[in-house]
Amino acid sequence: MIQLKNLILMCWVTFTQIGLLSASHLDRLPDVAFEVWYPRKHQPVFVEPGKVFSVEVAAGEELSASGWAAEVGNDLNSWVCEVVNASYEPIDHGNRIGWQLTLRLPDDAPPELMELRVVSPSKQQVRSPRSVHIVPDLEKDFYILHQSDQHLTENKAVEPGGKSSTKWGLGSKQALEWAAAVVNLINPRLVFQTGDNVHLYNERDDWCGMEEARSRVDRFFEGLSTFTVPTVLATGNHDMGWSDYVQISDWRKFYTDYVGQRAFSFRMGSMYVLSSEWTADELLDWARKDYAATWQDSSINYRLLISHFYDGLDGWTTVATAAQPCDLLLVGHNHRTRILQHEPYKVLSVGTAQDYQRAAFFNFRRTADGWKTEQPMAHADDVNVHRLLGDFGTPTVSAVYKLPNDGTASSNSVTIANNLPHDFYDGRIRFVMKKGKYAVIGGELLAQYDTADGEMTAVLVKVNIRQHAETMLNIMTAANAHQ
Repeated sequence: MIQLKNLILMCWVTFTQIGLLSASHLDRLPDVAFEVWYPRKHQPVFVEPGKVFSVEVAAGEELSASGWAAEVGNDLNSWVCEVVNASYEPIDHGNRIGWQLTLRLPDDAPPELMELRVVSPSKQQVRSPRSVHIVPDLEKDFYILHQSDQHLTENKAVEPGGKSSTKWGLGSKQALEWAAAVVNLINPRLVFQTGDNVHLYNERDDWCGMEEARSRVDRFFEGLSTFTVPTVLATGNHDMGWSDYVQISDWRKFYTDYVGQRAFSFRMGSMYVLSSEWTADELLDWARKDYAATWQDSSINYRLLISHFYDGLDGWTTVATAAQPCDLLLVGHNHRTRILQHEPYKVLSVGTAQDYQRAAFFNFRRTADGWKTEQPMAHADDVNVHRLLGDFGTPTVSAVYKLPNDGTASSNSVTIANNLPHDFYDGRIRFVMKKGKYAVIGGELLAQYDTADGEMTAVLVKVNIRQHAETMLNIMTAANAHQ
């Protein structure tokens, strides 16, 4: 810990390639061939303050097991993690050798989506943006959003619903940026994007080419970089094609190297989540074995699967079986909101997010019998799926501050208008105030911390955003609150 603090030189400056303005305790070090394989921005880790989590780093065995350093950070400050253990062993589903790190979050890490920063014993440094989601209690009730089929191609939206072409449709980066304003307020634990996230392939010999494909992937992640909640991905046929598509081997290899694992699982407390591929079986054996192993783990009481589509229990890339059914499978592909299967497990599809950033809502309640969600029973258009936006990005949930939320005020208020038919009981507001100690009225204060330069104080507040109503939240100095 002392060695890490001695590395302090300056705050990190803006890195446009990851869309964050980062403040850090770590030195600015030269970029080298050194990479985090897990967690990543499409495959985050969920962890409580003070708890440990695993990190996989692609690096050589010449490194020492001692001398590693790590921290998590957002746009305002950073928090040093304890390196509990470092060992050289298989990573990436056993496909390569690298370093497995066990890190412990500090107790005072605020419950926000963070960037992970790692420094090797040889002073190599690497960042993994939007990859560590800090949750106060993983066994408390939460909700998620499910989106699919963004088919993103261009930057700018030219249609009211956010599409980038009046002729072909297809999604835009701008529509994702519009949606972020709503998603960040209602604060789901995560947003699933279940394939055809970018539009690369039309047919076998009709695709955009390697350079444009990379550009579209970049546009997609640039749009997601404005989300302050995790975004978890599955791949679809327009992302990864089929096995006989042009340049498919080259593209799939590039995508894996560039973005990361295309099939993966993670835990959210007692819930298991698996993202598997529909159009490729390269990782199918791993996915089936990983899923089957959960039945030997008594700490898991809910299995939530995502993929791009579902071809039935005998489908060639189907993972869950009748003998070992999952609790819920979420898919896309058909651009329809449907219940595709009732038994032995629910399979639900969602309409395309190209249409005003439609999203399905699922609320999970923790009961004595495990996780329960009511929405799958009534899943249908206009019942469980909602437009997050009006024309040209008009938000369905919006916040208006009385004063600029920029660190210049010592008191403020915000009015949140919710036009959606749900109470978002875990909504989130982050005030940026003059340096001080603060109290709030109308919400629950989760954390407050000073910015890295010591000039301002961030105050993170949980607020219940009532459906079809306005909710007001006030903040003032702690001294004024007691007068």
